[in-house]
Amino acid sequence: MAIPMVTVNGKKITLPKPKIKLWRELIKFNEEKESGQLGDLEVFDATIDLVVLAFNNPAVTREVIEEAFDIEELTACFEHITKQVMAVAASKVAQVPNARGPART
Repeated sequence: MAIPMVTVNGKKITLPKPKIKLWRELIKFNEEKESGQLGDLEVFDATIDLVVLAFNNPAVTREVIEEAFDIEELTACFEHITKQVMAVAASKVAQVPNARGPART
């Protein structure tokens, strides 16, 4: 998938590099989802909120995402964000001396 973007007031906004806050919120989301703390609607709302957070732009709001993206685009964007964050995190952990790498499966 190409880097996700959204158009706001005629201006295209491209998804930037992920910030630490996004990584933290993504971990929290995954833990709550896996533990069953989130219902279906809460998962959907949290997904939109994480996409908004990932764009890191005040012009990109929940309303903008809900109006601009269809369900397939939202899902693809969220998958892109998740893969991007995990790839960056894994590469950085590997660079730390004596760091444990990602768990092998």
